[in-house]
Amino acid sequence: MVRKGRKGQSLPCPQCRQDTPLPEGGVPGLQGAFYIHNLFDVHDALKKVSSSEQTMCNKCKKREATGFCRTCGFVCEFCKETHLYWDNLEAHEIIDLDTLTGDVTTLVPPLKKTLFCAYHPSKKAKLYCETCEELICRDCIVRTHRDHQYDLVPESFAKQEKVIVDSLKPVEEQIATLKRAVESVHTRCAAVVEQKTAVVAEIRTAMAHLRQTLEARETELVGQAEQTAQQKLKTLGAQGDGFELQLGHLRSCQDFVEESRRTCSQGEILRMKSPLVKQVNDLTGCFKQEMVALAEQADMTFGHSLREAVKTCQQFGKVYCHPVCPEKCRASGEGIKVATRGQTMAVSVEAFDREGKAYLRPVDSLRCELVASDGSSRVRGTVKRRNQNIYDISYQPQVTGEHQLHILIEEHPISKQSFCCHCFTQL
Repeated sequence: MVRKGRKGQSLPCPQCRQDTPLPEGGVPGLQGAFYIHNLFDVHDALKKVSSSEQTMCNKCKKREATGFCRTCGFVCEFCKETHLYWDNLEAHEIIDLDTLTGDVTTLVPPLKKTLFCAYHPSKKAKLYCETCEELICRDCIVRTHRDHQYDLVPESFAKQEKVIVDSLKPVEEQIATLKRAVESVHTRCAAVVEQKTAVVAEIRTAMAHLRQTLEARETELVGQAEQTAQQKLKTLGAQGDGFELQLGHLRSCQDFVEESRRTCSQGEILRMKSPLVKQVNDLTGCFKQEMVALAEQADMTFGHSLREAVKTCQQFGKVYCHPVCPEKCRASGEGIKVATRGQTMAVSVEAFDREGKAYLRPVDSLRCELVASDGSSRVRGTVKRRNQNIYDISYQPQVTGEHQLHILIEEHPISKQSFCCHCFTQL
């Protein structure tokens, strides 16, 4: 082998029998017993897995490995899935880390297969036709690829590798874009959770205040009922006492007359007839029928609109999103581009939601600010609603020069970039 290496530039591999280019150091520079070295490498990796130590993916170097490919080494869940979609990886065998055994030989990468020509199965495919973009053998050159551009596989690979790498540039750009999108999703999810917590706290505060208000109103209404009842009972009690007193006088008079008739002689009764009749007439003469009419009625009721109140409570509050669509909102007016220092400038904003419908929200949902480019002046605009989804904004610049006009609805700018407004001195 040493003598042959001195005469030629390559040697047949003792494992796969393919011609292998010699390194700069010649035959002594070739790695020896690489199959044994592979056994040692896999054994070390297997020890790491068995010790529950974290093993990183050999492909992406970013995620924790969950499987082992005999060709690619340790792979993560994402790289495992790529084996399902790439044709040249479908034949790779994936083993879950949980099912790995101590048999190191089962994990050693298989030897690279010798590629043979698709048209001449007995011939090795050592050439690459750049015209047809396929591997060919020497017989193909004579027959079907005579006038084509072709070269040896190593030389063609050096040229075609750049094409492959360049084809990945859009992939890398899309990966970067999707990474930012994933980060945006995580950030937005965190914002939604934070917002949910704040909204729930606000709901609980509002409902607690509503309950306190209802309880206070209940106490007030119960107090009114008790006070009204006490007043009525006091009046009726006083009237009842008067009736009892009058009734006592009449009964005393009645008892005296009856007792006199029973115990006195006729002469005695006739002697006291005049004063007795006079006393009876005095007691009964001042009595009138309307005097027994009760001064109070049992007419207390609870006046309410329970159905409306319940409906109001059922419809109290609303959790809503802000469906404003900045891309569909429009701003117009001279005050967008040009302004005069010290004069009130006007801008009109027409707001729409994502469905293109009029966006109806309170005036305080829209904010406008004019900021000088050098930061020397910041002017807050005044917002008024003209009708439905049309807002009128007015501002008065204080300094001349370039300004940035920021118009936001629900803290969303109606334009991707702020409006550039130049402020002049009044002529």
